[in-house]
Amino acid sequence: MGNNISGLCGESNCGSAKLNEADLENELPVDLKSKVKNSINACSIENNNCVNIIQKKFREHLAKEKNNKIQLEENQKEFEENLARIGTQMTDEEMDLKISEKVKFLEESIPSFNPTKEELTEYKQTFKRDPIQFEDGSIYKGSWYSKEMRKGYGVLINPQGFKYEGFWINDKLNGRGRFIDDKGNYYEGKYIFTC
Repeated sequence: MGNNISGLCGESNCGSAKLNEADLENELPVDLKSKVKNSINACSIENNNCVNIIQKKFREHLAKEKNNKIQLEENQKEFEENLARIGTQMTDEEMDLKISEKVKFLEESIPSFNPTKEELTEYKQTFKRDPIQFEDGSIYKGSWYSKEMRKGYGVLINPQGFKYEGFWINDKLNGRGRFIDDKGNYYEGKYIFTC
């Protein structure tokens, strides 16, 4: 199309601030790209209403991203402040020692569990932590949303040495994952969290 969107910053005289279709591919997240492209296609770029709609969507996106970043920083700070109540930090080596030998043996004979890039980027607003052992003896390493909520990709070793590797939401197994026990059983598939 070759359309340029001038004044994307919300001011009438933004100077050199221009966004063309190539910029859309490089600068904006996928969900916002489609909204902007749809707005461009829906009306003539000379129409000020279209430019205003695009500017509004972009400002909303920036505000949402800023709020998400602030919330994540607050969640991570609260997590660090409460770490002693959450559990005990461990090393990867200490965590590996807690995995049942039968589980390790089975893992060697099956393909690795590899999260895709799409799966990893699906869970936004999370932070990663090294292994933490809880009061019940279970150990978790992976992504958190807050001090009480695992969200995203992580690995859980239960007190018997069984292993779950996969995705979480609202502190529950949710999404693609794999569970292996010490009897040689394993399940790999989709876990669905229901209330």
